[in-house]
Amino acid sequence: MKEFKDHQMIYEYGKEKGLFPVPEINQDKFIEKMNKLNKKAKKLNCPQVVFEEKERVLFRNKDNALCFILYQINHSEQIKINGWIFTAKLECLSGGNLISKNPSCKEEIPIKYRDISFSICEHCNINRKRNVLYIVKNETTQEFKSVGSSCLKDFLGHASPEHIAEYSFSIPSEEEFSDISDYISGSIPIVSLQSFIAQCISWVRKEGFITKSMMIEHNNQEYESKNYISHTGYKAFDVLTITNYQRMDYRNKNIYTEDDYKKSGEIIEIMNRYYDNQPEKDIDDFNNNLRVILKSGTVSYKQDSISAIILMRYYQVIGEKISYWIPENEKQKRASEFKFLNNEYIGTIKEKITKQVQIKYISEKSTQYGLIYIYKFISEDGYKMVWFSSNNINKNIGDKLYLSGTIKGYNEYKSEKETIITRCKIIS
Repeated sequence: MKEFKDHQMIYEYGKEKGLFPVPEINQDKFIEKMNKLNKKAKKLNCPQVVFEEKERVLFRNKDNALCFILYQINHSEQIKINGWIFTAKLECLSGGNLISKNPSCKEEIPIKYRDISFSICEHCNINRKRNVLYIVKNETTQEFKSVGSSCLKDFLGHASPEHIAEYSFSIPSEEEFSDISDYISGSIPIVSLQSFIAQCISWVRKEGFITKSMMIEHNNQEYESKNYISHTGYKAFDVLTITNYQRMDYRNKNIYTEDDYKKSGEIIEIMNRYYDNQPEKDIDDFNNNLRVILKSGTVSYKQDSISAIILMRYYQVIGEKISYWIPENEKQKRASEFKFLNNEYIGTIKEKITKQVQIKYISEKSTQYGLIYIYKFISEDGYKMVWFSSNNINKNIGDKLYLSGTIKGYNEYKSEKETIITRCKIIS
């Protein structure tokens, strides 16, 4: 059974595999929810959701061990009434409309539905403050319409369309079953976006970003307090919402600085200006949701993952290089590497030299004299050296060895000086 030292990595692994992770302690709750969902589907004459267990993995650290079950959920069939397909639900927030697409919807929703001022039911044509609007599409004409929940029955000509609408967007989310701690309880906590981004900045400065592929590749590494691209928001929200006095020391050690908070305000201002200047046709649903969160100015735990991406988008917008997380073993490897420090030639022609070197490049080339191997080295004292040989020395890039040879000539490649050596012997 595959093991992980951080349970959040299991959710990234599930996304990579297209599977839905459920902690074993919540399995009964998950199955009950799915059975109720399918019972409702049968009653409403809607396509049922097929769910099947595919894999089991283990979360284990020094204090806990918990099995997670990974399900495959199939909800690809479109839900429609009288030729109208349920495609999306709009949550009308203060910063704009948050778009939640139906799992079966693969296309972009028309951009007009994102506008903060849009709360019109296109059936009754009344513009008033609403919490929810449904977006439906005609399967014949491909026309989109927004319909308020109170108008669904009249518009679709069905006895209980609001129940079908509710069903079409009720596929369970990971948040429903992922909680295995008790730090979030009672009402859903909300933090300011500026504090949240400041906390993300703090984590990134300490640990750097980590990609999904890194998480999968290094799942056996020690991940205590490491920062992940999609995990950044989770960790930031965790620190900001700590109320348990036993964890206050952890919070105080990791909370953002005053400079982080100031930088966060600048980032929010820059990103708001960036999105304001983008043509609406160039903004997809994902970036629209980032824009809505920026305008709203607050973050709940259900939005922590997507909200952290605002910091990534900022780095991309200003063209700044992102700092990635480096595993401890890779840090040690890099620290031991020979570095190019001296952009000068070594010695004089025909002089014999012996140096400890590290192989940086290996290539081969066919010539009229046969196969030639090209080896490039950096010496312990930081000089570049090149050796053209007919021999395969059976070494790998990164290997270190002692090499003796005779200086044959000099070369300059991309403004970097290289000393060409010949008649080389590997001493060790």
